[in-house]
Amino acid sequence: MIPKRIYNPAQLSPDELKASFVARHEKLESMLSILAEQKPGHPCQHVVLVGPRGMGKTTLGLRFLQEVCERPDLAAAWQPVPFPEESYDIIDLADFWIAALHHLARATKDERWEAKAEALVEDEADPQRQAAYALAALLEYHQDNGKRLILFVENLDLVLEQLSDEREVHALRAALMEHPEIMVVGSTNAVFDAIRSHGEPFYEFFRLIRLQGLDQEECNLLLETLTTSKGAANLAQNMDQESGRLETIRHLTGGNPRLLALACRMLIESPLGSAFEDLERLIDEQTPYFKASIEALPVQARRVFHCLASTWAPMLTKEVSAAAKLSSSHASAQLRQLKEKGYVREIHLRDEKRGRYEVADRFYNIYYVLRFSRPGRERLARLVSFLHDLFGATAMRSLYPTALEALRTNDMPAGQAVDWLVVFAGYVGRDTQYSERHQWWEKVVGLFLDRGIDLDALQQVEAALDAGEPIGEELSATRRGIKLALQGEWPDAASEFRKLTETSPDDLLGWVGIALTSDDSELLNRAIAALRQENDDASQSSHSTDPHFAWCISLAEFQALLTLGHGQEAAEVIFRRLGMVELAPAVLLECGRNLAEAGHYEQALSIFAQVAEFARPFHPWKSRAVSVRALLLTVVEHVKTGKAEECLTVSKKVLRLILTNDPPELKSLAIAALTVTATELVAVGRADEATNLLQRMSDYVQPVVRDGRRTNCAELLASAAFRSLTEETIEPKLAESMCKTATSIDQTCAAAWQGLAVAIQAEGSKSRQAEAEAHARRAAEHAPNNCAVLLTLSATLGSGGKLAEAIEVMEHALSAKEGVPDELLGGVAKSLVMLLIAGQAAKVKELMANANLSERLEAVWHAVRAELGESIEPLPAEVFEAVKEVRRRIAAARVPLRSEGILPSIGEGSTA
Repeated sequence: MIPKRIYNPAQLSPDELKASFVARHEKLESMLSILAEQKPGHPCQHVVLVGPRGMGKTTLGLRFLQEVCERPDLAAAWQPVPFPEESYDIIDLADFWIAALHHLARATKDERWEAKAEALVEDEADPQRQAAYALAALLEYHQDNGKRLILFVENLDLVLEQLSDEREVHALRAALMEHPEIMVVGSTNAVFDAIRSHGEPFYEFFRLIRLQGLDQEECNLLLETLTTSKGAANLAQNMDQESGRLETIRHLTGGNPRLLALACRMLIESPLGSAFEDLERLIDEQTPYFKASIEALPVQARRVFHCLASTWAPMLTKEVSAAAKLSSSHASAQLRQLKEKGYVREIHLRDEKRGRYEVADRFYNIYYVLRFSRPGRERLARLVSFLHDLFGATAMRSLYPTALEALRTNDMPAGQAVDWLVVFAGYVGRDTQYSERHQWWEKVVGLFLDRGIDLDALQQVEAALDAGEPIGEELSATRRGIKLALQGEWPDAASEFRKLTETSPDDLLGWVGIALTSDDSELLNRAIAALRQENDDASQSSHSTDPHFAWCISLAEFQALLTLGHGQEAAEVIFRRLGMVELAPAVLLECGRNLAEAGHYEQALSIFAQVAEFARPFHPWKSRAVSVRALLLTVVEHVKTGKAEECLTVSKKVLRLILTNDPPELKSLAIAALTVTATELVAVGRADEATNLLQRMSDYVQPVVRDGRRTNCAELLASAAFRSLTEETIEPKLAESMCKTATSIDQTCAAAWQGLAVAIQAEGSKSRQAEAEAHARRAAEHAPNNCAVLLTLSATLGSGGKLAEAIEVMEHALSAKEGVPDELLGGVAKSLVMLLIAGQAAKVKELMANANLSERLEAVWHAVRAELGESIEPLPAEVFEAVKEVRRRIAAARVPLRSEGILPSIGEGSTA
């Protein structure tokens, strides 16, 4: 098979490594010859492999080390020590020699060298002594075993760059010159300044072995090996049938072995297979390197490189000049410099005298395609165009049906699936030599039924297909029924399927359609009987070997039973199919939803539990998303039955399945689980646990791009803090911390700033009055007409002695046309009483009258009248007692204010 680890050859077994090494034999022999020339007691000739990513530097280096181990004469004299591709932890010379000890321990499986390295790190603090002792330990290995060391250091340029002190670079060169026991074989993507520039310590120190793209013979051999090992010999045959196809492949990939392997896997697996995801992941991982490399170029060189990288076609100098808006002389000069640095290469096309230029590293081109295409259909179109150019029309015909199968089993959003289908339909429609175009369209319609995609999307695919040579046919009764079902016309769809079964009683698709669309109990029972008969006759059925059709039959029976109200039987139908459920976990999830909606909670929970078992944290995020949705639905069902503890347990499972680098689509499910669970915990009086749970929300909401989602999460966290503080279930400090977290999620969330002001006020610290006021003002800036926010600002201003402004804000808060909401009456009453304490009875009466609060806050209204010296008519006993309590609170609050001399300064117009 084609190795999946084409980016990590170090993970291949010795046999896999040898089998994958089908080119570069001449380079391998050159390296072995250099090794044979090394004389004991004389400084070694060190080597650097130079070539763009994917050219096979790592594979060649590892194959070289493997050959050293397998040849008795070399194995007796040399010990290979491979470094990993990433050596980011090496920042000084001590790190380099200590890392060599660690890798020596792994290479020899001798823990003694590991122990020496760890002891040096633990016991010796001075870096210079560390370096000296570590080097001495490496030389000790030579003394003990008589073997010289080959250090295979990948990305040598980065390692040397990380040695920021130039004295240490000189010390490394001196050590390698002084100690012939150590040979370095490095790799780099391009010749770098440290080995190219005069005056640098390693200038002309290494022998360079340059890896260019594979020639046509090597390319053919690699493609033949890849396709044969995958059982796809017909792929190579198809390419052979098209004149010049193999040479086109070699040119488009630049002879890059890694890109050749990826291209073959893309065609064999379809672009929806793991090869495509591997390519996306590789480019994503390399983006920082690509950006850094491009941004390191001067401005004009960068512009020229951008023009070349934006197209696959090689360009003439005059074309580059026009695209980059440079003179011909300037464009030529920039192209020469880019060629010297290894960024571009010059090629000569047949029948052309002038040379053309293209990017030397083809991965840069793919990077540009992926990064600078608009997302969605345009991006997919460019990638499929690349495949079409790469393999040609004949080979692409094997891709169309496999792409449909991949879309059937791949859990991707419906919109993305439609984009793929529209792009492919354009090629299918234009390929008049593709004999299975009609059958391909039939399968597309069936796929739409399976995926539940709407009719508009189906018509988009049909239009793309007809853009070539129209192939539309009159829809059969089955297709008409499907079309009506997709439109939501269930009765009409059921009628079409009923007509089909009347004319063709043995047509199973008709009974499937009835089961999915009808509500006629007699028809549904007949459909169930027909479907069960199909299962009984499975051994003779033409559909028995199609697992997707078997699932379709089971789902139809499930839906019919559910419509008839037989939830237990419907669940049993699904459980009978669990042995093959890995084909459609998303479908099973939908079955659980249907059971839950029909009120069959226990059966639904059983199905959700089955779906939740499909994923593990190391699985791809799309696979985990189905299981996470099942767990989230489980939380919802537990909320309905008031099972807070079960909610908490399931939410923890959700969080374990969601990783920090997952996309927003998956993180939003974590937010939903936290929200639902926290709400349930608050409802049962477990506010502290709800608070702790909600504080984790920022871990998931920060990477979510959409502002609305951030705002919702911030508001939820702030409201939980506000409510818990009001109910005195948490301390003000904790509420303040929660609201600060909310502001970090969304700095425009008024509720979060309001909560901060309330929490600080609740703490009772006069020294923080200004801070509370600032937060309250910021809340009002973001919600200038929100009654609750304005009441908080008014109360904060009043407690700070700014009575006139507090009254002004209060008037604004109470002026809303819809009036004061019932849930805010308590806060309004407190603010009004505060004004009464300050002697503002006349203003309070005016405010209450204007806001029609005399009846809604009856006790406060009569207390105001009493404060103004008005006689209070006889009141009901309970109202009278409430008025007395309000006046008692007012009088009690005035005592300390008078004693401190505060009341006269704020008691404007007091009538008390």
